[in-house]
Amino acid sequence: MERESIQEAIALDSAQEALLYHSLARPQDDPGLLQVRFRIRGVVDDAAMADAWNDALARHEALRMTVQAPDEGKPVLALAARASVEVSDDDLVTDDPGKQASALERMLVRDRAQGLDLGTCPVMRLRCLRLGPELRQYVWTVHQMFVDPRSASVVLQDVLELYSARRTGIAADLPELPGLADHAERVRAVSGDAAEAFWRDLLTTGPRTPVTQALRRSAEVAGPSERFDIAVPKDLAVSLNRAAAATGTTPRALIGAAWALCLAALSGRDDVVFCRTATGRTLDLEGLDRMAGCFSRAVPVRARIEPEGSVGDLARGLHAQQRAAVRHQYLPLDRIAEAAGGPARLASFDTLLSVQDHPWDDVVLDLDGGVRLTDSGVEMTSAYPLTLVVGHGAQLGLHCIADASLNPAMVVALVAQVPEVLSRICGNPDGLTARDCMAGIRVTPRATPDPAQLRTEILGDMMAGGAHKAGTPTELALARIWQDVLGLGQIDVDRSFASLGGRSFAAVRILERIEAELGHRITLRDFVRAPSIPDLAAIIDGGDQRAGRKWRTLVPFQPAGSMPPMVFLHGSGSHVAFLGPLAQQLGPDQPIHALQPAGLDGGEPPLGSFEDLARVQVDELLQVQPTGPYRLVGHNGGARLALEVSYLLRMKGHDIAGFVVLDTPEPRPVAPAREQAVGLLRRGRLDQIVIRSVRRFMARPLRRTWRDRTGELEAETRTLVDEVERACFAADVRYAGRHHPGTITVIRSRERKWKTFAWERFADYVDEIVLPIRHHEMFFDPDVSHLAAALTAVLGGPVPNRMIAVPVEAEEMDYDHA
Repeated sequence: MERESIQEAIALDSAQEALLYHSLARPQDDPGLLQVRFRIRGVVDDAAMADAWNDALARHEALRMTVQAPDEGKPVLALAARASVEVSDDDLVTDDPGKQASALERMLVRDRAQGLDLGTCPVMRLRCLRLGPELRQYVWTVHQMFVDPRSASVVLQDVLELYSARRTGIAADLPELPGLADHAERVRAVSGDAAEAFWRDLLTTGPRTPVTQALRRSAEVAGPSERFDIAVPKDLAVSLNRAAAATGTTPRALIGAAWALCLAALSGRDDVVFCRTATGRTLDLEGLDRMAGCFSRAVPVRARIEPEGSVGDLARGLHAQQRAAVRHQYLPLDRIAEAAGGPARLASFDTLLSVQDHPWDDVVLDLDGGVRLTDSGVEMTSAYPLTLVVGHGAQLGLHCIADASLNPAMVVALVAQVPEVLSRICGNPDGLTARDCMAGIRVTPRATPDPAQLRTEILGDMMAGGAHKAGTPTELALARIWQDVLGLGQIDVDRSFASLGGRSFAAVRILERIEAELGHRITLRDFVRAPSIPDLAAIIDGGDQRAGRKWRTLVPFQPAGSMPPMVFLHGSGSHVAFLGPLAQQLGPDQPIHALQPAGLDGGEPPLGSFEDLARVQVDELLQVQPTGPYRLVGHNGGARLALEVSYLLRMKGHDIAGFVVLDTPEPRPVAPAREQAVGLLRRGRLDQIVIRSVRRFMARPLRRTWRDRTGELEAETRTLVDEVERACFAADVRYAGRHHPGTITVIRSRERKWKTFAWERFADYVDEIVLPIRHHEMFFDPDVSHLAAALTAVLGGPVPNRMIAVPVEAEEMDYDHA
């Protein structure tokens, strides 16, 4: 748009920024698109109709708005001083009603897929489809960034009155309208501390996990949202109005109660949160009822269900909550989430209930010459994972919109029961308990993953080096932001923002955090084009090779959280992907940094001594955790390696707050080959000298137990893992250890407690805890829950009573380095 044609520039609110994100991310399936459809019977004056639409553009500022993105700075809404729209004309006249209906549906699908250019004024499209000599179908395509569904009916009412004025020559009696800037000022005035306090009190203790998790597909699927129409009994609308009167509520409250009960049955919780649409037209602003704009809001509803309470009481509670929320509905959803506990709360706002009581029935103006409007309505899309749309009028209409991440069969199975639930509620709302109502709701059980298969996948991923965690400081900073905003514990940096459950408000908040914490502005368009953390990091780092340098040993497994970080060391020749189940048990608030052997990426040879490996690991650990105290957890060779890491950290002036060993013996260095040969020669064991000499020239294969448990890997991957494994083993058997001036806690498996460990040689004090776990299964269900509880207790609190303290045994026993 030319600068001289811009009358005013207005900042986007967060709801409009969210719609802009979705428009850029899903141009072929834009959830902000509105298709307003209406038919006119009679002889239409095409010129007068076109003039009426242009008169409406002059009257409503919202219809002359575009989005302009300057080279520097954030996108803004630009108000054009003037605009005009052309009405396209298509002929669908035919004697075959079936062919006509099919052609009309194909046109509607093409129109939706075409989308809208948000930067060209006016952001709308108008089609006139001739269906018969005196029957025309109009399709007005507009965007919710500028016109919400209720505003669409307001504009259509004005167009018809302006058309009548053009035909009769009598000026239309339309009220003066306030400006959009006036409306924005009123919204800011009511979006202050009182609104934040209301939502904080309502939602802080509420659920934090999405209810649609139970409906998600087992594998990631990309594609457009799907719409499903649900059959509704003809008399249900009448019954709903009667039940609303009997309970002193509204049909909207009863529909909300039915939806809450369905979500409670789905999630197995008696406390659920969903969003509902609010008109956003309760401000004290004269003329607001006939004004067009992006006023509608999505506001959370919290339903706390008393199983023995009546459904009528549940509906009355929701009705009272909605009445109290009216004055606070203008606070943007991201600020509501912030007030209720942080941006991660957005993840729990994952379903939308839209009760469409827009005044389409009022748009029935009879025009001159017997021309009249029929069959008006709006086709909406949604940016929520699951949206239930209820058209409340003379006959109840019901359909749902589900995005590609959800299993369509499970969605339909759930939503198809809403009419049944409403019918039961309407029959006896105060005599029906929530428990009895939910007992009739059928939930499709999710397929239970095979634990053995999951274990094999995790181990295979571990051996193949596929943890997909942050590999550079910039990637780590981004992963921490994503984890906090999306409410996730582990972040697979290779997955896209959308596949991790990211939605529009979260995208906007992430961009704000990147600018505030990293000092780099990322536009929404660039964010859409760079959907994963490495893509974003490449934009931020640019050509700075130092900033983009990959870590050799550090894996920020769970980057963020308020708890003190745990540092896991693994000294065998494989990746730390096996920590996944343990990280889930510890929870998203527990940061985890993992240190693994060097060389697993194949870019450099492995390091052959624990002293060299520890120096690299400490240098990289200090990049993500510059100050202590440090809490070290060692497993297998990593337990012995932790002694060297502890020593180097203490030499740099840092404190060690915890040192935990997982079912692993102390360092037991093996004499060099020359010394072993001399000793064997003195004992006359020439056979052993020959055997050991031959072994030195034979590649030691990976332990058979790991090979059997991980399946077949590619030959190149197997060779790489074998090389790192041999280097780690060689470093391990040569390591003499360091003294740790403190306590080492040894967590032992019950199956191996007969083995003698002598960690007291390397520490001032040793505590042992024996758990009902198996050595090779401690990181998998069900053993991992015991391990997580023990780590939490040792590094963050007292030892639980169910754990058995075992004294250190003095008897020496043989041990093979595991």
